[in-house]
Amino acid sequence: MFRKETYSNAFLHFSSCHPLSQKRSVVKGQLVRAGQMISQDMEFLLECDKLGEMFFKRGCPESLENDLMNELKEKRSRGFYQPILATEHSYEGQGINKEKNLVNGPSFITAFSMDAYYIMDIIKKNWDLLKSDLP
Repeated sequence: MFRKETYSNAFLHFSSCHPLSQKRSVVKGQLVRAGQMISQDMEFLLECDKLGEMFFKRGCPESLENDLMNELKEKRSRGFYQPILATEHSYEGQGINKEKNLVNGPSFITAFSMDAYYIMDIIKKNWDLLKSDLP
């Protein structure tokens, strides 16, 4: 997952005087974010490990990290917390609306550019041509 050069792992420290539920929510929120941003399962597991190390450095008990990671991995395997830009997943017989988190049709994703609006106009004007070239 991309992190800016200025990224500093400035999550809430576990020794702070915040309620436990808020501390849990910070950890779980970052895990859910990873689940929705990363489409490859192996990359997702690596990101979970990286987040675990980061939260451990912020004083989070390893048992809490492991519980939340296992919960998220299990739910992801059942179709929850899927990547937002996913295109194909098998949800048969799982009672999950697969259309909920899927982008209809092809997507175009690129790095940020100061010319983003100019590029967007070009892509919109030529979208039908670009779609017709798909396998």
